Amino acid sequence: HVDIMIGNVVGSNIANIGLILGLSALLTPLPVRYKTITTELHLLLAASLALFAIAWYGTFTRSMGLVFVAVLLLYTTLAYRVAVRRKNRTVVKDSDDDQTTSPSYPRILFLIIGGLLLLSQGSDVFISGAVDVARYLGVSELVIGLTMTAVGTSLPELASCLAALRHRQSDLLVGNIVGSNLFNILMVLGCCAVARPYMFSPGLLTRDLPVMFAFSALLIPILAYSHKLNRLHGLLFLAAYGGYIILLI
Repeated sequence: HVDIMIGNVVGSNIANIGLILGLSALLTPLPVRYKTITTELHLLLAASLALFAIAWYGTFTRSMGLVFVAVLLLYTTLAYRVAVRRKNRTVVKDSDDDQTTSPSYPRILFLIIGGLLLLSQGSDVFISGAVDVARYLGVSELVIGLTMTAVGTSLPELASCLAALRHRQSDLLVGNIVGSNLFNILMVLGCCAVARPYMFSPGLLTRDLPVMFAFSALLIPILAYSHKLNRLHGLLFLAAYGGYIILLI
């Protein structure tokens, strides 16, 4: 079910910005330091353009999948090194921090493995249900991927954003959305192409991929000049997302 997979990624990227980020900004203004996510934003736009070129070609080949995964690994490594250097430049922690309990690594490993196993089983059930819904409603699997499965897989981002709102961590909130979209393109689509090359539906070129790129591109001028997402921005994102859903219907 390739169309559900592609629609899930593209639709989730659109929902993350239009629905989740728009809703968060509507709830409360989000001050964001543009410099903290400028690299990720430009990399997201570059990955979106690369995806557009691949869709124009028609087939996501295994070699292109390897390139996407390699770019992701390179970015992650560089981001980790930058974070380590910043940490080393911070002030030494006070003595109270030395008394904190060390994490239980066996417990952490157990939770990770258990979570991945449950996620795998849950994903199979979720996709099976999505296929059944598409057949019952008589709509394409691409539309189901762009809507129902996309919103479903964006719910973890919504939970993370609400948690960030409670702690007034607007940089973390926006970074979560941008990072999720970046990993969706480079990791999900890249790894799937490495496992098995796949074809793109022609409709993606004229409707869904331009919308995904436009939502991402709008963040750059807004954050570069306003250094925040206010309620008006949130309302505009939500309205644009609603218009996109109406277009699909």
